[in-house]
Amino acid sequence: MRLRAAFLGVYHMTPKLEIEAIAKVQTRPNGIALSPDGGILYVANSGEKNIRAYEVDKKGHASNERIVGTGLEGADGMKVDVKGNL
Repeated sequence: MRLRAAFLGVYHMTPKLEIEAIAKVQTRPNGIALSPDGGILYVANSGEKNIRAYEVDKKGHASNERIVGTGLEGADGMKVDVKGNL
């Protein structure tokens, strides 16, 4: 799965090279990471100074949006370790 952060959302490029919005973020998404199993997408949101998490299904569709970190200055360049720690 290829992911790219862009203004007002995060987009998924399908194997057929189609672009789909999978996470609609209202202000400046700036950094993305996936859990080791690919089931959770993390999006750093610079405008709101938080990190959101989404559950991702096998087709790349995101659901269950939630905030998992707040008050973050310059949240960017995230990584997730093999245990799933952000």
